[in-house]
Amino acid sequence: MGLEQQDKRQAEIELYNRCIRDERKKAQLMGQTIINNFLESFNNLYNLAKEIVSGLKGRDLNSKTYNAETEKLLDELNLCKSGFNSLFEDTWHTLMGIEMQLFERTEEGNSTFENTIKEMTNEFIEMAQGQFVLLREAEMNFSDALVDTVQQFVTLKAASGQADQLPDALKEVSLDDKDVISNMAAGMRDQHMQQIDAREDKLITRSRNWVKELCDDLQNSEIKRNRAKVLEITYFLDQHRQSFMSALDEVASKLEV
Repeated sequence: MGLEQQDKRQAEIELYNRCIRDERKKAQLMGQTIINNFLESFNNLYNLAKEIVSGLKGRDLNSKTYNAETEKLLDELNLCKSGFNSLFEDTWHTLMGIEMQLFERTEEGNSTFENTIKEMTNEFIEMAQGQFVLLREAEMNFSDALVDTVQQFVTLKAASGQADQLPDALKEVSLDDKDVISNMAAGMRDQHMQQIDAREDKLITRSRNWVKELCDDLQNSEIKRNRAKVLEITYFLDQHRQSFMSALDEVASKLEV
């Protein structure tokens, strides 16, 4: 029974892991497409910005008025910067949207999985408790049978004049008294019942702790993954923004671009 229930739980865990891997793979492919498009557009804008800045070198940018060619280059530079800002914002929102959707779907999957695995564990516990009930009944029957067997054994030995052949442990007590035998059996039964109760409590506690630790680990793992992904997206885009802005440094100190 235990191995059968374990196999069922393991199959559920494998199904969950497979579904999560599929969702993450989809999000990864979508994100990679967005990043590739971003890099292509970024390279075009970056090269254009460098070309415009190169064209502005040596020009008087401190003047209140510019000639037509300088004015045209400055307009193109502003358009280039606006294009990058739009690209940056759109890419950030799209990548964060993909990540947020993945996080929400994973949270829903975790909740469903938690309910399912808890139900399966509770089913196992109920089945195990049924076995413990049978075990207690068996202990009671064994104890009662033991009293009768010991009394018959002692009576037989005494009647046949072989009382001196009784085991030393039985010689030390007054086995002629039925209550003595019953009390000894009751003490043994209580000890066995305590062991059965302790084993049942241990099984229930370990099973429920296992479920809690498993679900907590999944939850914490997803939170860490999500935070790491958000930081990764932010770092990636910030690095490219710094690279783009560095291309404007030569003229940025002379005018607003």
